[in-house]
Amino acid sequence: MKQLIVNADDFGANTGVNRGILAAHQAGGVSSATLMAAGEAFAEAAAVARTAPALGVGVHLVLAGGLPPVAAPADVPTLVDADGRLWRDLGTFARRWAAGRIDPADVETEIGAQLDRVRDAGITPTHLDAHKHVFVIPGVMRRVAAVCRRRGIRAVRNPFDADPLALGLAPPGARRRRLLQWLFGRSVRLARPGWRRAAAGLWTPDRFYGVAATGLWTAGYLERIIAGLPSGCAELMTHPGVLDASLRASRTRLKESRQAELDLLCDALPPLLARYGVTLRPFANPDA
Repeated sequence: MKQLIVNADDFGANTGVNRGILAAHQAGGVSSATLMAAGEAFAEAAAVARTAPALGVGVHLVLAGGLPPVAAPADVPTLVDADGRLWRDLGTFARRWAAGRIDPADVETEIGAQLDRVRDAGITPTHLDAHKHVFVIPGVMRRVAAVCRRRGIRAVRNPFDADPLALGLAPPGARRRRLLQWLFGRSVRLARPGWRRAAAGLWTPDRFYGVAATGLWTAGYLERIIAGLPSGCAELMTHPGVLDASLRASRTRLKESRQAELDLLCDALPPLLARYGVTLRPFANPDA
């Protein structure tokens, strides 16, 4: 059987993202979403999730990106800058981690605080993934896995892209961006052996797609992925959104592309799933 989890990242980032995820789910193009406990529209996203019981909702762990931490800044001092916000980008976090300037205990404290905020909103998380793939940094996944086991999170994203380069399927003018995305995906794969050891005992999908295509999805590229799915369970990472005022004002580089992804997920994906015999499922039950 071919099973596919279509996960929408950044749930709670802003109203436009929340609207897009709900629309894609209602259209049959998204089965799971991961919720940003630190997101500006977190409360709205949690309310939306409670109206969509078939949508599996996990946690989108944020350890970098300039957002405020969920824990009190004083409780995670090595994770925050002078303004009390999480380090501004993945590179800054990675460099400080490698230099021993981030306390692993602070990482575990912030992960726990984010899980608590999601649970306090009435949501039982189905799984966990990480904003900017921060949990592939050597050593970080060990802390993530430890908290997951203590808190009963049984499933995590397999973050290693099985997607080929496929430059010919990039939108016009986007080949350089696709190449950079692919290079990032290849660099992430270097961490796979250690990551798998750290994640032992947690359920992950057999395959994962979406890094090389982030912000670059086309109908042809989407069909290539769906048509080529082997038996087993795969995850497709997506970033849909409605291009409204909240999304336009956000700090993300993914703006127009979110609307384009939403259109593909609503219009192109459901018939592709039927054509190629792929069953859509959430993370909801790792043993299913």
